[in-house]
Amino acid sequence: MQVIRENAKQQLMSVVRAIRKSRESWEDWKCLKIDIQSLEKGASVHNASTAICRVVQNHMKENDGMLIVASDNDLAVFCKNLSDNMMQNIGRQIALLASYDSGIVVDFVVLDVRRDAEGVIDVLTDDGRRILSHNGVIDYDFKRRRKPEKQMLPANTKRVLLVEDDAVTRWIVRTTLKNECLLFTAQTGAAALAAYGNYKPDIVFLDIDLPGMNGQHVLQSILKIDPGAQVVMFSSHNSLNNITDLLDEGAKGFIAKPFNRDRLLQYIQDCPKAR
Repeated sequence: MQVIRENAKQQLMSVVRAIRKSRESWEDWKCLKIDIQSLEKGASVHNASTAICRVVQNHMKENDGMLIVASDNDLAVFCKNLSDNMMQNIGRQIALLASYDSGIVVDFVVLDVRRDAEGVIDVLTDDGRRILSHNGVIDYDFKRRRKPEKQMLPANTKRVLLVEDDAVTRWIVRTTLKNECLLFTAQTGAAALAAYGNYKPDIVFLDIDLPGMNGQHVLQSILKIDPGAQVVMFSSHNSLNNITDLLDEGAKGFIAKPFNRDRLLQYIQDCPKAR
C-alpha cells in the first residue's frame, strides 16, 4: 500500500483524469473515501487522521493500492481485489476508532471505481451531492452534511473527563457511561490539561501510565489550576504505597484496573456538581 502525502491533491486529480479516460481499466478496484470532522473545540483531527492511516496500512499492507492523504480531513483509499463487505468493515472500524475520542466524527463511503465511476469522481472533486452506487442512489455530501445531533442529557448531568491512552479502555468507559454523563476524553497529559480548561469537568478519571507526562504529574498540574478538582486515578498497579501516595497528593479516589461499572458510577454520583 503506497501512501501519498506530498502533492496529494495533484495525485488525486491524476486518478480522476484516469477514471474519466477509461473506467473499464478500473475493473476490481474499490475507492474508500474518508472525511474527518471536528465537532468540538480541542478535538484533534490530525491525531484522528494519523490513527486512521495506521489502520488502513495495517489492513492493506499487502494490497496493490494507494492511500492519498489530501489533508487531515480528507483521505482516499484505492485498492484492488477486496470485496465490498471487506471495505465496509474497514470503514466501520475507522469510524469506531474515531468515536473513542470526543469531538471527532468520521464519514466514509465505499464505491466500485469502474461500476460507480461518476460517483467516485463526484466524491473526489466535490462536484456533486449524490453518489450512484450499485445499491441505488445514496444521498451523500461531505461538505454540506448536517452535524449529527448529540444525545440530549438532563440539565444536571455531570461532566466527566477521561484521560486514558489505551483505546480499548476509552471504548469500555464510553460504552459504560454513555447514558450517565457528558464524557470528554484525552489521550495525553498535555491534552488533559487543555481539556480541563476547555470543558471544566466535574470529575476526572486519570490513568497513571500515560505517554510523556505521567498521571501523577497531570494530577499535580490540575490541582495547581484548581485546588478543588475531583480527580480519581486509574491504575493496574494497586499497591498500598501507590494508593496512599496518590491520595496524599490530592486524588479523591483510586480505581484498580480492570475496573467495574459500579465504582465509576459511585464516584460520579458522589462528586459535587459544577463548583
